[in-house]
Amino acid sequence: MNLVDGPRELFPGFEVFPQFGHTPGMQICKISTVENTCFYLADLIPTSAHLGDPYIMSYDLEPLTTLREKRDILHEAVKLDAILIFEHDPRTPMGRVEKDVTGRIKLIPESP
Repeated sequence: MNLVDGPRELFPGFEVFPQFGHTPGMQICKISTVENTCFYLADLIPTSAHLGDPYIMSYDLEPLTTLREKRDILHEAVKLDAILIFEHDPRTPMGRVEKDVTGRIKLIPESP
């Protein structure tokens, strides 16, 4: 086991990013290939229903931190046209996001 302190590329195309809103040190993964970038969101955004700005899990330890971290990753996902992988969503396991004309995040579901 290798412990990491902060963001780290573990090997080419696979990065981890600690997040501190849900629980201290939870990590999300960024997987990059020639064709796509994907974010495995763990409990930062567990389902597509949690995409909206005010929606986070009620038991996140630092909800305002979660909100900031979520905004940051969604901004990055829009910029990179990344695929988001939702750990706990039974209906929409993955999708891309874009901003609508009002600046709100809109989900475009993807097939696995």
